[in-house]
Amino acid sequence: MARSPSRTKPKGFAIGGTSDGGGRVPAIPAALIVPNFEALKERCAQNNIPFNTKEEAVLDPRVIALYQPSIDRANEDLGHWEQIKKIALLPTEWTINAGELTPKLSFAAK
Repeated sequence: MARSPSRTKPKGFAIGGTSDGGGRVPAIPAALIVPNFEALKERCAQNNIPFNTKEEAVLDPRVIALYQPSIDRANEDLGHWEQIKKIALLPTEWTINAGELTPKLSFAAK
């Protein structure tokens, strides 16, 4: 049975891979997540996690762990080779103007 794109790519998640710098992309699926920072501040307060700046919050392992249940749900029906292995939280959204995305909203090659 075919999976719907919404099942393999949860809303609000960007799914990509990591590069070895030589143009080859190994099969390491990753989720690049830009949190809703207002909601994240509330979740941090509920979990006694200090929230000082966006930049600090996205690097805190306790904050990253808050997203693991969503990743686990996204991985449920995927084969091992398709499952998200790495999570990275980003402090700002990627934009076309800043050169991170193409007009088609694909990752821009640098």
